[in-house]
Amino acid sequence: MPEHVRREVAQMMEQPDLRENRGLPELRAAIAAELGRKHRLRVDPERLLLITHGVMHGHSLALRMVLTAGDEVIVPTPTFFFDGAIREACVRPVPRVR
Repeated sequence: MPEHVRREVAQMMEQPDLRENRGLPELRAAIAAELGRKHRLRVDPERLLLITHGVMHGHSLALRMVLTAGDEVIVPTPTFFFDGAIREACVRPVPRVR
């Protein structure tokens, strides 16, 4: 890489990342407005909306918010998606065959 690019990257890496980590404020405001229009729900986009990086990210966050380390979670089997997110939440998946 050119020297000026390396210097700029090194300088930027030393600065705090000020990006919004809950999703773009404009997107959260648009979703809150749509919930109000379609479903007559009043949602504060600053306090009650979080944009995730997909379903698995949201699922992982939800598990970590409601579970406590050492809990057990009943998981229908066969499954291929939930085991990792459950283990990341420090809880134990308990397979249940249907």
